[in-house]
Amino acid sequence: MHGHHTTAQYLLFVGPLLFCVFLFSGVSAASAAVTVPTGFGDYISIEKNPEFPGPNEEVQVSIGSTSVDLNSATITWSVDGVLQKKGIGIKEYTLTTKDLGSLTTVDAIIAPSKGAFLHQRVILRPAGVSLIWEALSYTHPFYRGKALNAFDGRVRITALPQFVQERGGRAAPSELVYTWKKNGTVVGDAGGYGKNVFTPNDPISFSRGESSIEVVVTAPNDTVSARDAITIRPFDPKVLLYENDPLLGIRYEHALSGVFTLTKDELVLAASPYFFSSKERAGPSLSYEWTMNGVPTKNQIADASSVRFRQEGNPGTSIIDLTIKKIDAIFQEARVSLSVAFGQ
Repeated sequence: MHGHHTTAQYLLFVGPLLFCVFLFSGVSAASAAVTVPTGFGDYISIEKNPEFPGPNEEVQVSIGSTSVDLNSATITWSVDGVLQKKGIGIKEYTLTTKDLGSLTTVDAIIAPSKGAFLHQRVILRPAGVSLIWEALSYTHPFYRGKALNAFDGRVRITALPQFVQERGGRAAPSELVYTWKKNGTVVGDAGGYGKNVFTPNDPISFSRGESSIEVVVTAPNDTVSARDAITIRPFDPKVLLYENDPLLGIRYEHALSGVFTLTKDELVLAASPYFFSSKERAGPSLSYEWTMNGVPTKNQIADASSVRFRQEGNPGTSIIDLTIKKIDAIFQEARVSLSVAFGQ
């Protein structure tokens, strides 16, 4: 659930009466760009790396132009009004941002060998956002791990923003605007004011193998934005067998494997699927196929996820096989096998 650092570009068209600022979203923090132009008809670009630096993070600010010869210009860099660097052709400056929500003002004054002075100001105010995801899949009630998503499974992603408002205090997730992307494409109906939870309509498909999820969070009436992105990969579903004790219930603390020696009159096996796209262990969307020594076993219990075996006949060992399939998802299938020693 970590974002990938990218590079941002701010394109500034400078004129005496008109200027435009184009903002592109970034990784884990935010900033705004403001310019006070004095030149005429000059084309200026400013670039930061990373695009949206987080709190107490190093960021490189650089400038470029196709109409001004910056290599021969005298460039002065100041941070919060304090001179930091000055020289010919110094087109970049590296600094460290402050704490979350704290402002840092970076000024670049350009004195070209020909033409008027240019003054640019970039304001950094770090914000952040983190993405967490949860699979909409089945695990038994006592499972302590993270539920995973199987092929063609569904997930729910939640954005946890960290925004400090100009008036002070943290902004609540419901007070921010969200733009969601899946595999690089904006999902229009998923975003909007306060929409910090995203559940893609399309599953994590087998053909693609993984899906990238991205969010851009913006504070209304503000220039602060934050971005994060994660990659979600599908997993193979699993199935384990447990003894269903008449007194203790399903013994989830001990999965059966290898050879199980039946010392009682009967054994009730309970299967627990893992990571299938189902809300129930024996939901209508799951198909259970039990066999004993390759022959389909008649289920003697109403719950299709369980089957009963009795001590009958001579001692011996039988192979119990189970296959679980998700009826409407052909790539969600799991098998398990257990040897049961009878007559002991």
